[in-house]
Amino acid sequence: MKCKEILEKDKINLHLRNKKKVQKLKEKGITLIALVVTIIILLILAGVTLNMAMSGDGLFSKAKLAVNKYDVASEQEVLQQQIIEYQMNNSIEKIGEKLSDKISSVTDSNWKVIQLNNSDKNYGTNYYYVPKGTEIANYGQTKYNWVMNYETGEVINIEEYTVLDGNAGISVKDNLTLNINPVNLNDKTSWGENVTFVYGAEENSKNSGVHGTELRFDGIDDYLRIDNVEIQVDEGFTFEFYGKKYGDKVWILNRLGIDEETSKPNAASSFRIGISSLHGLSCNIGKGASESELARVNSTNWFDFSVPDISEGEMIIYVSVSVDLKNGKVCLFYEENGKLRENETFCSVDYLNSGDLMKKELPFCIGSFFGGSPSYDQYSRYDLYATRLYNRVLNEKEVNENYYESVNFHNYLMEDNN
Repeated sequence: MKCKEILEKDKINLHLRNKKKVQKLKEKGITLIALVVTIIILLILAGVTLNMAMSGDGLFSKAKLAVNKYDVASEQEVLQQQIIEYQMNNSIEKIGEKLSDKISSVTDSNWKVIQLNNSDKNYGTNYYYVPKGTEIANYGQTKYNWVMNYETGEVINIEEYTVLDGNAGISVKDNLTLNINPVNLNDKTSWGENVTFVYGAEENSKNSGVHGTELRFDGIDDYLRIDNVEIQVDEGFTFEFYGKKYGDKVWILNRLGIDEETSKPNAASSFRIGISSLHGLSCNIGKGASESELARVNSTNWFDFSVPDISEGEMIIYVSVSVDLKNGKVCLFYEENGKLRENETFCSVDYLNSGDLMKKELPFCIGSFFGGSPSYDQYSRYDLYATRLYNRVLNEKEVNENYYESVNFHNYLMEDNN
C-alpha cells in the first residue's frame, strides 16, 4: 500500500513539475511575441517619424528652408551695402552687368533684359544683373542670382528666369537645319541653306508673309519647305514650333512618303504633326502607303500621341518633338498652363531606320499636307513666332531652355511693341 501511495505522489509531483514547465514555456512564448510586436511597432513609429521629418513639410525640410532664407537674407544685405557705398561714393565701381530695354526695332542688338519665367515681369534699364558666382570684395562669390537698382536701392533675388538680348530668341544653337525666330525673321537667308517660303500672289497681304515678329500663313497656298535634310542613323532629329493657330485643323509639320512605282509623293506621311479640335495634338510616324495598314496594326511601328482639349479657333501652341533613331524613342513636349508636358513612346528601331523617314530627297513641309480621299493639297492658317529643325536629338533640359527663351523673347517684343 505504501508503494502505491508513493507512486501516486511521484505521479502527482511529476504532473505538477510538467505543468510548471509548460507554464514557463508559455510565458516565454508570450514574452517573445510581445517583443516582436514591440519591435514592429517601434519600427513603424520610427518610419512614420522619419517620413514626417523628411517630407516636404517635415522638420529637416523646414530647417533647410530656414537656412536657405537666412543665406538669401545675408547675401541681400551684402548687396544692399554695396549700393549704400556706391551712393555715398560714386567713384566706386558697380558690380553686376548693366541691363537695358530694347531701343527701337527688332534688329537692334544693344539691349539685355531679365525676364521672369511664367510672368510678365522683366528687368531692364537702370537694373544690374548679378548672377550666381559673382565675386564681391570681402564676401566671396554670390550663391544666388540677383538684379539690383543703384538708384532705388532694390535688391531682388531671382530664381526661374531667362536672360534675353538682341541676339536671343533661342538657347540651343548647334546642329540647326532650320531656324526662324523674331531676330532673323526679316533675313530669309538666315533661316537655313535649303529653306523656302512658298507663297501665292499675296505674300505681303494681311495674312501672308513677314509681319513684325511673326511669319503669317494664309491657309490658302503658303507653306515652308526644307529640302535635303540629312538625318544621321545613329542620332535623329528635333522639331520645335511656336505660334498661333486659326481654325480647328492645322498641319504643323509633314514629310510625305514616296510611291515606289511612280516616285511621286503619296497621301501616306512618313512623319506628321497635326492639330485638330477632334483629336487634339497628334504626332505619328509611318512607312508609306504600301505598309500603312500593317503599321497601324502594329503599335511599335505606327503611333499617335494625342493631347486633348485643343479648342477650335484661335489658340497659341508650343510643340517640340524629338525622334531618337538610335534608341527608338519619340518624345512629344507640349505647352500646358505655362509649363511643358512630356509624352513619349518607343517603337522599332529597325522600322524607323528603314522607312521613308530616312530619305534625304523627301522635303519637310510646314503648313501643308497632301492627303484626304481623294488626295489633295491642304494648307493651314497660323502666325508663326518661331520654328526650328535640328539634325540631332535635344534633351529635356535643352527643350525647356528653348521653350522659355522663345516664349519670353516673343512676349517681351510684343509687350514692347504694344
